[in-house]
Amino acid sequence: MPAADYEKLITAAQTGPARSRAENHEALVRLIWSQEPESEQLFNSLPQAAAVCELENDSFRTVRVNERYQSLFGFRDSIGRRTACADGGAGESSCRSMLSALQAAAGTRQTHACEIPLPFADGKTRSVHLDVQYWGANKHAAVLFVLFSKSEQPPMNDEKESF
Repeated sequence: MPAADYEKLITAAQTGPARSRAENHEALVRLIWSQEPESEQLFNSLPQAAAVCELENDSFRTVRVNERYQSLFGFRDSIGRRTACADGGAGESSCRSMLSALQAAAGTRQTHACEIPLPFADGKTRSVHLDVQYWGANKHAAVLFVLFSKSEQPPMNDEKESF
């Protein structure tokens, strides 16, 4: 295209700020990253371990967790790190199960529940029930809320301890 034609084209084009194509992006950002004492207290008052995850294609990352999550799983080092299925601290099988649960909830834009084995901070692996709730999406990733609770399945490895 000749330069003169290109100049006419961009001069005639209507311009304005690019609109975000993200679903409820501003509300998600406020909710996930709020440092308001009330938000922090509400998130940490949940009796169950809870996490907010971002899912992008075949990988996910945990972007926020509550205090109960920290005390049970102790995965502080993995917060914010993108986790591919093969390299998660939870092991390949658990990571694939978690990825499948996140993908199922994101795919339907609803909730998904499952049971997966996860290593706890004490070094023991236990079966955990996950309730995954689709919260929305930004330009690149789905945002999901995950509650971790005691599994209804029998304890693993002859475990007698409670969740």
